[in-house]
Amino acid sequence: MFHKTSSGNRIWYQLQGSGTGILIIHGLGGDLETMMPVAQNIQGNFTKVLVDAPCHGKSDDFGITLEDLGSELISLMGSLGFREFYSVGISLGSIILEEMMLDHGEHMTKNVLISPASEIDSVVVNKVASWAASENRVSADVLSEGYLATHRMEVDAYDRDHPMKPERLYPLIPSLMDFSVRGRHSDSGCLLLVAQHDSIFGERMIANLRETFRNSRVILMNSGHAIHRESPLEAARIISEYLGSEFLNK
Repeated sequence: MFHKTSSGNRIWYQLQGSGTGILIIHGLGGDLETMMPVAQNIQGNFTKVLVDAPCHGKSDDFGITLEDLGSELISLMGSLGFREFYSVGISLGSIILEEMMLDHGEHMTKNVLISPASEIDSVVVNKVASWAASENRVSADVLSEGYLATHRMEVDAYDRDHPMKPERLYPLIPSLMDFSVRGRHSDSGCLLLVAQHDSIFGERMIANLRETFRNSRVILMNSGHAIHRESPLEAARIISEYLGSEFLNK
């Protein structure tokens, strides 16, 4: 199904299940299908709203600020009957959700940020630039060495089926360059799943994230950046426990 933005562009989304709404957003270069291994294993009575971000999947290719994109996703969730909802996002998806929590936190009660960023710094810019200049296979940068060594055929197949397409991403990139949570605050409930072997965002982002998202808890995962690929069942188990309990108060 498509959500039409105020500018006339289309954002593709797909629904699963019934119950409390969960907005689920993939990472840079992915699409909603890449979140299925996690989404399908989140336990509970939930309506899972999986979205293709602009310039990804079946959504149109168009430029939009993070603030305006957040407003559009709030509108989408409202049109589905969810004035308040939960959320799960990885990498780019976590950035989108962070901006939404900062701008529209009253609508977002429990949020899971997987491999989250506190800002787009030179490390991230250089990494993305290297992908744009490469053969568009990024698994070596987003998976841990241990996983790469033991899942080589699976990784190669994934790279063939999901090549990075920088030319599609160009309209969206400018809106990401100035992203930062420094000096900003949100009281929305927040669980940060941070990968111990993440060379893109990783543990160096934790302090700023904790300062901004004051009602947050951090769990370190033995994974590379792409937790949703490397540890989907473990991530889904943790998310299910968090969404179904007073997890942050324990």
